[in-house]
Amino acid sequence: MGQRNDSTSRADEFVALYASCELELHRFVHSLLPHANEADDVVQETAKALWQKFSAGEVVHSFRAWARAVAYRQMLKHIERERTRRKYFSQRTMEALADTRIAYQPVLEGQRRALADCVARLPGHERDLLRQRYENDTTMKTLAQQTGRTANSLYKLLQRIREKLLACVRAKLDAEGVA
Repeated sequence: MGQRNDSTSRADEFVALYASCELELHRFVHSLLPHANEADDVVQETAKALWQKFSAGEVVHSFRAWARAVAYRQMLKHIERERTRRKYFSQRTMEALADTRIAYQPVLEGQRRALADCVARLPGHERDLLRQRYENDTTMKTLAQQTGRTANSLYKLLQRIREKLLACVRAKLDAEGVA
């Protein structure tokens, strides 16, 4: 009975640690692999490998850094398995990209927060248009039909919204001292 509580608490500990860095792992792997479905597979393989190592008692100093390292190794394994079907960067290039991604993590998080805040400040119809176009991946032709506008007018409107967001994000980052 004591062993079951120990394994349950160990599982709970893992879930809490993994949940705290899952989104970052997704972003890390997606930034290095060209296809979203491949990146999702690698993240799943990473979660499985992390749990196996964690439940076996592997001790880690920083779960987040350890998880990122495991994700990187899983990505390299995936690339090696898929190398005959797809073209990938060399391992050296992938290491450089991963290192750069890790180094810029604080800047990227600041940019992501600023963008989210700026999008939240947009008028509702502009937010809805952005969601339809980018989150739902709706084509301009379909979006034009849905809104009763021409594709050209939508391109121009989206460009103005993107310019507004860029100015807002830059202003927020300047105010926070983030480059």
